[in-house]
Amino acid sequence: MSGTGSSLSVQLTASSTQTSSFRASNPTDVDSLPPLVELVHPKLRRPLTDSMKIKSLTLIQKLCWAAVLDSDSDVLVRSETGSGKTLAYALPTLHRLLMECDQTPISREVGTLIIIMCPTRELVLQVTETVCTLVRCAQFITVGGIHGGENRHKEKARLRKGLPILVTTPGRLLDHLKTTASFNVANAQTVIMDEADRLLDMGFEKALREIMELLEKKCRHASSLKRILVSATITDGVERLSHFALRKNIARIGETQDTFSVPTTLKQHYVVVPVKHRLSVLLTFLRSQLDAGAHKIIVFVLTADSAEFLYLLASRLQSPFHSKSYEGKVVTRSRRAPMSTKKMIETANGHLNNDGATDKVITFEEVSDNETEGDVSLDSTAASRRAFLDANIFTLHGNMSQVDRAAVFHAFKYDTGKSRSGKSVLFCTDVAARGLDMPKIDWIVHYDPPTDPKSYVHRIGRTARIGNSGDSILFLAPDELGYAAYLTHFIHSQMQQGDNKEAMAMSERKYEIFLFYLTKLDPKSNHMWMQSTAALGRAISRLVMQREVDRGGNAKDSLYRVALFAYQSYLRAYAGLPREIKSLFFFVSLHLGHVAQSFGIDKSPSEMQRELKVYIREDRVLARDNRKGTVTNSHDGEGHKKKRQRVELDHEDQYHSMLTQKQRKLTRDWAEKRRKESTKIRPLQFSEFDA
Repeated sequence: MSGTGSSLSVQLTASSTQTSSFRASNPTDVDSLPPLVELVHPKLRRPLTDSMKIKSLTLIQKLCWAAVLDSDSDVLVRSETGSGKTLAYALPTLHRLLMECDQTPISREVGTLIIIMCPTRELVLQVTETVCTLVRCAQFITVGGIHGGENRHKEKARLRKGLPILVTTPGRLLDHLKTTASFNVANAQTVIMDEADRLLDMGFEKALREIMELLEKKCRHASSLKRILVSATITDGVERLSHFALRKNIARIGETQDTFSVPTTLKQHYVVVPVKHRLSVLLTFLRSQLDAGAHKIIVFVLTADSAEFLYLLASRLQSPFHSKSYEGKVVTRSRRAPMSTKKMIETANGHLNNDGATDKVITFEEVSDNETEGDVSLDSTAASRRAFLDANIFTLHGNMSQVDRAAVFHAFKYDTGKSRSGKSVLFCTDVAARGLDMPKIDWIVHYDPPTDPKSYVHRIGRTARIGNSGDSILFLAPDELGYAAYLTHFIHSQMQQGDNKEAMAMSERKYEIFLFYLTKLDPKSNHMWMQSTAALGRAISRLVMQREVDRGGNAKDSLYRVALFAYQSYLRAYAGLPREIKSLFFFVSLHLGHVAQSFGIDKSPSEMQRELKVYIREDRVLARDNRKGTVTNSHDGEGHKKKRQRVELDHEDQYHSMLTQKQRKLTRDWAEKRRKESTKIRPLQFSEFDA
């Protein structure tokens, strides 16, 4: 591909004076690729066409095909998020392995042939699932994923049996390379580092250096080891990583500079909202979009406490506009629906009571439970009888356990929630902003501003993936309006020549329009959005301040306690924004009372500060006891101090600050490690007989 007039280019740079044999350097090489069904190995065709519904390759996948197959060069891939980078390296790698298996069949005893390193456990699970789908017709190839938080003894048993394709995190891979003698990497052929820029951001550079050094020592053919580096951005750190991770002729696929590409099918918006109306506008926006047909919405926040608060609030908030006694609303139906027995009798006798009236007057309570939602399109007031948001509500942040994170990711991705509507809302931190493939996301909501422009690009990359359309909206306070211009200027500065800058511009939306939607839900509003907004605000405050029954929680799991911690963590995150954007966010101008109101708290900042001190003091005592491994003044019958497990049982059902939750996680890890390393005599497990 010529590098002069195209946004994507393929360039070759050699670490020495030699020239690489890679030939795909012009458009004809890419365009001359045969159709997908003729290009890939026969065992890959059915999974691609039937299971994954893929008919053709994307541009980055075509560009990577020849470079990954070339055994004489290492590959550095740079492509925008959502362009199909996983298949870009997985398809040609598996194609080459299957072609070799046609000549020389393999079994699990061969050890590990392909190693894929990912920065997070969620990405490990996602890549493992994708590769398993691709090789489901090649049952002689075993795929395995290992990562932190799992049982190491079980992982050792799997590695001992052999995993030809291994997907792992760098930390766990380094651990097994050092401590697991049965981990056979002597025949390793390919090492892939996915999301390289995020691997560096998470501090894995030292671990990656050690891994590459150990592989060079343990691999039988280290000089021919294929190395592939995949990244959404080419930063100085990625270039530094490529210098020691990539050794042979390096094929650079995609832009060679640190540029970002925003999908052309993405529409970007921003809304300027007074701080005190932030929460009402968010909930109303979610309600309006769900009613309009959106199925999946992701809401990004800065802190885990904020994600937990919004999750609990959205899960428990009942609609303040529905009244059981409200009657006289005409029900409009999209098509004829089955009637209940009671309704059929009343319809048949309607001429006796209505005096010839032609309009049908029905109460909402008369609609049968057997009528499906698809058959009856009720008025918006009736649609929210049980909850303000009729959708599956999820949360995802870094302080959740691995089991919970995996369950949330799977449920959100595959629509396996409890709600019959099939719609989902995910409140998350930036832990879900990179790498995770969540298809068909309709909206990305930046409820809290991203800490840097790169995070903004990665967030919006969750929608409008591979040609699909999507929207994003950024919430800003009136004095933060300059951040929208800052983001627009950053995106325009990173765009290539010839790109349409007007299509990438951010359009403004008025928050009053979102709040006006409440008047359609509130029959008593008289089309006054301020009145409906006040009613919603009072409902939120009653729930948070526990002035009404909290149906989703208990006395110990107080939503007010969670709101206090979320309020505190939000202020700390706002005050700790990076220096580059701190001039656009004025902490001293924050109205603390309005900030508290945005969390449903109607107390003065001084009152909240006093209560927070009490809660934090309790949490610090708990964290201190966890570190010591004891409970203060707690002894068993023999006078011995109780262990850390007792602390977990006493406080498991009460919400604590994230500082304490991190300490509790360390406590669980310590207790599990102590239990495994105990010197008690135990029978050998079946997998340990051949150790």
